[in-house]
Amino acid sequence: MASKEREILAACTSGQMCALEKIFKELNMGPDHPKTPYSIDKNIPDDQRPVSVEDMLMAAIEGKQVETITFLCKTFPDSHFYGAPMRAAIQTGDVQVLREVCKQDPSVASQEMGDDETVNALGYAASRPNGDGLIKVLLDSGANPNEPPPFPMPSCWNVSAAVVGGLPTSTFEQFFDAGFSCNDPHVARLAVEKKRPDVLEVLFARGKNIPGAYFPPKEDLIKAANETNNSEIVANINQLYAEHQAKPKKGLLTNLMDKFRS
Repeated sequence: MASKEREILAACTSGQMCALEKIFKELNMGPDHPKTPYSIDKNIPDDQRPVSVEDMLMAAIEGKQVETITFLCKTFPDSHFYGAPMRAAIQTGDVQVLREVCKQDPSVASQEMGDDETVNALGYAASRPNGDGLIKVLLDSGANPNEPPPFPMPSCWNVSAAVVGGLPTSTFEQFFDAGFSCNDPHVARLAVEKKRPDVLEVLFARGKNIPGAYFPPKEDLIKAANETNNSEIVANINQLYAEHQAKPKKGLLTNLMDKFRS
């Protein structure tokens, strides 16, 4: 890598936008600069290859330079964060960095993390430090909590991943606030296995009136609870299913009409 390219990446990492402006002007770098390493002419020798926009964004993200991310996107319009840049943004654990990335490219909030990846952005965020804050940013940015994972193993589903990640009760409330339709087929069982009665309570309380919401057979959850010798959560399961299957109480007007008909 040539010295100018090293200077560019160092300036992105440290947030030296004045230095970047100077170098961009000197090298006549503008909107049509190569966006990714794959869009650079392969015939250019390695020691002369220019740094791509994606490389610059990665450096700014890893340096947690929010203003530099904004500056780069303004200098190089239509920049995208799919794959490595989005992964890097989540890995920082910094909600301001992730919020700016989603602001510049809203589509990445719901996308899978890259080719051959097993999770979406929400599922990946759930596994990271500060996962609850990262998930809130993604949901606020329009991430779809119902988007199935690219690899449908139990812990890969968005809400299930939050159970595995040990995220707080408030995160599961946020999933419902963002339109979660209870389509995750594994979350209830995982909540039992991870001894999270609080998650079960949220699922049943918020999912009860959602058309098509999925709840596994009670016997399956009790079996899972018995496998961990957790009698307390068995009692919780029995109570939740009793409330879930109970017929709604009739109102005063309905009772009067029933008496009139009789």
